[in-house]
Amino acid sequence: MPTAFLRGALGVLACLGSLCACGGGGGGDDPPDLPGTLVALAVQGDPAPLTGGGTFGAFPAQPLMGGASGNWAAFVAPIVLGNAAEVLYVAQPDGALVRAFGVGDLLPGGGPETLASFVRVFMRPGGLVLAFVTLAGGPRTFALVAASVSGGLVTNTDLVLVDGQVLPAPLGLALVDVDVAGVQVSDAGTAWLLAQVEGSPDAHLVSVAADGSALTVRVSPGDALPNGPSVVAVEGFGVDPSGAFFAFVADTSAGERRAYGRPAAAGPTVELAQEGTLLPGGAVVTDVHAGGPLIVYDVGNVVWLVEGNGAGTDHILLISNGVARNVLARAGAPAPGTGPSGLLGDLNLLRQEGQVRFPTFWTNPVSSSNGITVAIYGVIDLSGTPALAVYNGRPAPASAGGGSFGTTFPGLGSGPYLEVSRNADILFANVLSTGTSGLFWLRTDVGLFTLAAEGGAAPGGDTFGPFSPQAAFTLADGVALFRAALVASGSGIFRRG
Repeated sequence: MPTAFLRGALGVLACLGSLCACGGGGGGDDPPDLPGTLVALAVQGDPAPLTGGGTFGAFPAQPLMGGASGNWAAFVAPIVLGNAAEVLYVAQPDGALVRAFGVGDLLPGGGPETLASFVRVFMRPGGLVLAFVTLAGGPRTFALVAASVSGGLVTNTDLVLVDGQVLPAPLGLALVDVDVAGVQVSDAGTAWLLAQVEGSPDAHLVSVAADGSALTVRVSPGDALPNGPSVVAVEGFGVDPSGAFFAFVADTSAGERRAYGRPAAAGPTVELAQEGTLLPGGAVVTDVHAGGPLIVYDVGNVVWLVEGNGAGTDHILLISNGVARNVLARAGAPAPGTGPSGLLGDLNLLRQEGQVRFPTFWTNPVSSSNGITVAIYGVIDLSGTPALAVYNGRPAPASAGGGSFGTTFPGLGSGPYLEVSRNADILFANVLSTGTSGLFWLRTDVGLFTLAAEGGAAPGGDTFGPFSPQAAFTLADGVALFRAALVASGSGIFRRG
């Protein structure tokens, strides 16, 4: 299958060399010029701004948090002896904390409900934060709210979507549930989600702007699809960061799942793949979605995992725009860097959003001749040959205390946080061969360095505790955000950017 269509559209995937260079051995000394500054945003026991004298409580093992380019961050903090049990803070680029919402606040738009708890948080460039919340004190039980922060102040709050809201025609039915775990938010703040309405268990794909306007039903059961079938149920979706193009997987009236893409503004729905699609290399698609995100590009190309048979593989990393398809990686293919007999195991996409520079996955190589059993690869060209980036046995940065990366990567490929930024930086935790743990940032511009190490100095004079068995971290272009155990204080939230 020709791939010229991809080369023009996905120039961001051309090999720029930095990831290749990092994956070829590396380790040892940290880069001489580390980007950004590591700062403590909140430390257990310290005063919590705008809480009436409260202090930060113990941060849970997986706090709600998110980052955005421009060094923006948001996190939910437990509060002790303050005017709210939990507060959603926005950390401005200068480090100042702004209280966006607190438990007990009146729901934007005049209530009568109040915010009872935070469920998910989305930070977006320019100071926009969105949060799914549960509600108390009224008939409605959940909502999506938004706040805009500028100059140390909340300049605006909005009710984006709420339980019981009637979706627009032709649906015209009330919202009763949302797949909160699958929500995606564009850079402009438009939320895309799977919504369930009264009287039906099937999901509808819906989008809504951050101010609550432009509520649109994108895909519904019964909608006609190309080549004859109709939608039975929407099973998953992905959206590019600009919100210009989206993809979805649907159970269809043809009795099988199929994948589709569509421009958000106007344009035809295109079929990306279906069961039975013949792929380059001879494999045939047996399941059109093998789990993980749909990585969507605004030019109409989609990267995701399918299952197939033939050519000794089941997991296949596929790119398609409906006209041409290419296999970027497949289980059972040679695993670069693992010796002549090493093969890729099952592929698992790391947590990443649409339009990433290099699609990135982890695998357990089979029959490696050099001891590599856990490896992270980036697909940096269109040949379908992944580049080895991180693996057990790779020398760790000197700042981590020596040793090499072990086989334990706490949180790898699971949880609510992003591990890969759009520019293909990778953030990961590891238990080293020395027995200590740390958090590491592989950046395509400067290389691999230690973000924080167990036993290392933390900003403010404390000492970092272990980053295992659990690690909580997320990143965006140029900014990393993480929760850390602290020897003296207990816990805190830190940012580098």
